[in-house]
Amino acid sequence: MITYRLEGGYFTQPRWARFLKRGAITGFPVRKYSPEEIAAMTEEELNKQIEADLYTDAYEEQKKKPVAYRGKRQAENLETALYLCPSCHRIGELKSEGDQLFCSCGLKLRYTEYGYLESLNRQAPPFTTIRDWIKWQSDTIEKLSAELRKQPNDKVITSDDDQSLWKIKKARRSKLAGKGRLLLYPDRMTLETAEGKTCDFPLDHISDMAIHGQMTLIFTTTEREYFELKSEIPRSALKYYELYKALTGRHSIYERKD
Repeated sequence: MITYRLEGGYFTQPRWARFLKRGAITGFPVRKYSPEEIAAMTEEELNKQIEADLYTDAYEEQKKKPVAYRGKRQAENLETALYLCPSCHRIGELKSEGDQLFCSCGLKLRYTEYGYLESLNRQAPPFTTIRDWIKWQSDTIEKLSAELRKQPNDKVITSDDDQSLWKIKKARRSKLAGKGRLLLYPDRMTLETAEGKTCDFPLDHISDMAIHGQMTLIFTTTEREYFELKSEIPRSALKYYELYKALTGRHSIYERKD
């Protein structure tokens, strides 16, 4: 077995990006494993070694050898990954357009061709890398978990319009259960439809949650029902996933790494 590492892929196609970016992708073999070496390892040891062989820190590589990754509307859909504003600490207020990311509090940033964030006003950028921002918001939500759980159950923590709820049937069939506004409360997740109906999911009845692709939120219930939440507008599935973990203390078996 030969492990082969690719570098440059993150900046070419970030998980959050709306469009591909043109830039260099390089690859090289890391290590060759003999049948004897593989036989001497446990499955867990082998998986850890493969993960170590394939891991690359995109921003560290950019420091060593800066490469421009050009494309149209560089920052669009960045709010699918970044949902917590470092300036005002509001959830879900960040928006993107063109190569810019901004918040109504006055934060205004540009995403550069080299993958960094720079300020468009007199404020210093709170973070210059997407990596550091994502780590900060995850840590912040985790630290706020006890405070979030103490909020009144009628307190809306975050919400998004233009959401569609699909119930997943067997044989990969799905049925539209409703379209409308998604709201997250301390004790439940609710979809309010245009017809005035509500679909309520108590958080203690949601057994697991994961993210598929860029914006699709998947969750299962204790009644063994499967659902997908899709969005017609850029919105963060990561926001709901991390708030779900903070409010319930649960961790999905499918951990996401951006």
